[in-house]
Amino acid sequence: MGNNLVVYVKRQWIVGPVISCIVISALAFYWHWNLQIASWFYQLEGGQWLLRDHFVTQTLFHKGARLLNDAAVILLLCITVAVSVQYRGRWISRQFLFLLASVLVSFGLVAYLKSVTNMDCPWDINLFGGSKPYYGLLDFKPSSIKLGKCYPAGHASVGYAWLALFFFFYPINKSAARMSLIGALILGVMLGIAQQLRGAHFFTDDVATALICWLVPACLFGLGAKQRDKEFE
Repeated sequence: MGNNLVVYVKRQWIVGPVISCIVISALAFYWHWNLQIASWFYQLEGGQWLLRDHFVTQTLFHKGARLLNDAAVILLLCITVAVSVQYRGRWISRQFLFLLASVLVSFGLVAYLKSVTNMDCPWDINLFGGSKPYYGLLDFKPSSIKLGKCYPAGHASVGYAWLALFFFFYPINKSAARMSLIGALILGVMLGIAQQLRGAHFFTDDVATALICWLVPACLFGLGAKQRDKEFE
């Protein structure tokens, strides 16, 4: 039983998503999906980002989602501390620690990459009412152009970071793991689309965020899973 509980991060869970995201991103850049999707949303809104400050997309899906996420993280922190105190050194306490670390590292890594990738948002681009020319991720961007901070998608990580719940539940309740996976994906997609409708992100911004928020818990739980817990031997 111990081995089943300890070793549960499968190779295909890492290789499959990585290859899929690379292929999707490559096709998106080659076929200009970013510009096409953004243009479709932009024209749908009458040649402007009509939903940029709309109550639903701005107040509910952006500000509201962030507040709920902050509350969820604080709750998780409190539970993790309580469990760690009561079950110090035991398997369940490590699970909560890995869950908390996965969520926080996902947020932090996405935020860091946004600050260094120098990618602009659709609303910054002159094609969509902004003032900057469009540059792809692999294009040379002159230093005279103001630094962009839109890749990967930060807000979508509010949903995708909770993919970590899949790895948390998988060794003890696979049904809960699947539901967590579906729920986090739906939330991430919804928040990502809401931001695309506002002109805040391109399609591939969300793809990158989803991959990051999947790989972080896969690696953390995978490394932690190598430690046998005597209580399950």
